[in-house]
Amino acid sequence: MTLPLQSSSPAQQLIQQDDNIVRLRTRFARHFLHVLETLQLGGVAPEKSMSLSEWSAAETFPWLLSHYRRFIYRHHSDAPAQQKALLSFWAQWYLGLLLPPMLLAVLPQMKMIDCSHHRWRVSVKDSGQPAAFWWDIREVDEGDTLSARARIELIIHQHLIPVTAAITKQGGISERLIWCNTGMLLHWFLTASADIPSMPCTKTLMEDIFLIRHLSDGHDNPFFHTLRQQAGALQRRTCCLRYQLPDIAPCETCPKKYCQPR
Repeated sequence: MTLPLQSSSPAQQLIQQDDNIVRLRTRFARHFLHVLETLQLGGVAPEKSMSLSEWSAAETFPWLLSHYRRFIYRHHSDAPAQQKALLSFWAQWYLGLLLPPMLLAVLPQMKMIDCSHHRWRVSVKDSGQPAAFWWDIREVDEGDTLSARARIELIIHQHLIPVTAAITKQGGISERLIWCNTGMLLHWFLTASADIPSMPCTKTLMEDIFLIRHLSDGHDNPFFHTLRQQAGALQRRTCCLRYQLPDIAPCETCPKKYCQPR
């Protein structure tokens, strides 16, 4: 599913872009102030930032992961590296910085901002860990009337599927694990933002996201059954494996109650 960019003149687009940046900055500052520390809205992209195709390139991602491996195991150099857990944790950092501000920007029934991956660039630390994002703010035509479910499905198609595919093509991790991690992140955000004015009904949206097998266009829903109903609430279905990494405590929602930090 794609929507066309606004067809207004270049001058009008610049005005719209500036207005949207001010509006988004205000919303972030009011509700999720910390995201402004790791997200640049518009302007010139940071010099060393990378697009999805750049950071996932065959000559780049192995370099990022080797630095990240060295960082995670810096106090345990003799321990065997857990590749699957490393990839899972790296992806959690990437999507954890990216998804909450994206959702806060587009879920309220206001101007629809282009969320496709080519509008984003990431900067990484020397450790190879994702550090911050740049977002080229552009409106899309016909987006203002989209439902909350339709907006999330746009994000799935235009951003989450390409990012998940880019990580899994490196080998050593399944798409299902990344989608389960991202599902938990999405669940956390919807719960945390439930009281923000103009946000959609959390219960209805969670049912649409996690309990329906297919997306509106008939494609498989990658979030279907990534969480499970337990004790009357949606909970994590799959362990993210972070407990396998040294000096990283397991998450509080881990389904493996026996997991202990290394």
